[in-house]
Amino acid sequence: MQNFASLFEQADRLQPRVPIAVAGGDDTTVIEALAETTRRGWTQPLLCGDCPSMLRTADRCGVDHSLFEWVEAARPASAAVALIKESRAAMLMKGQIATPDLMRAVLDSQSGLRTGATIGQVVLMEIPKDDRCFLLTDTGINLRPSTEQLFEMISAAATISQSIGCQSPHVAMMAASEKENEAMPETLLASMLQEMKSTNSHNTSQTGQVDFTLHGPTSFDLAYSKTAIQRKRLTDERFQVADVMVFPNLLSERVLKLP
Repeated sequence: MQNFASLFEQADRLQPRVPIAVAGGDDTTVIEALAETTRRGWTQPLLCGDCPSMLRTADRCGVDHSLFEWVEAARPASAAVALIKESRAAMLMKGQIATPDLMRAVLDSQSGLRTGATIGQVVLMEIPKDDRCFLLTDTGINLRPSTEQLFEMISAAATISQSIGCQSPHVAMMAASEKENEAMPETLLASMLQEMKSTNSHNTSQTGQVDFTLHGPTSFDLAYSKTAIQRKRLTDERFQVADVMVFPNLLSERVLKLP
């Protein structure tokens, strides 16, 4: 899987710029980050919010106003979503706005961006000291997803993994233990999801769905480190370092402590 440096180099070669609708542009981090991506030729930002306030923030950051398009909006989330619907922007970015406000606009039955698919958040993690890059999901949307929702999120994360250089992603279903235990329902999910994958595998070539290897239950140390697998003397092929780590619920992801 590509690290951030290689992804940046790839983005430098891409054209044209991607128009990005920002919900809540009055934020120092957002403005500084978008100024950098715009100078590098990656983005064409449209910032939605209170224009005088956003412009003052840009001034404090030393950012040229002409780098962005400024969209006056009393409801930044709805304005940003509308720009996507109108095809003026191809990507939606969360700025200085509460996540529930943004999701309400995204999921609005009349003016939102519903597609019928499960919405999830995928994060690319890079740990340089261990030379590790991997994806985490879901990291902020679904409190307790169903097995069907988990399978959709796994398929989406596997597709993202392939798009950034991992041709055959290894997906780990995370749990507190690598052994199935009926007292710990999350340890049973991997088997259930594997059955779903087998049922859907014959449609992969027809739908264009990315193929991936699903294994678990897997504790974090085994999904993260080949050394941990070797120390526990685990030789089963299902124990492999993961390209994608999938968490059974939001709480389990939030208490994760990376090494």
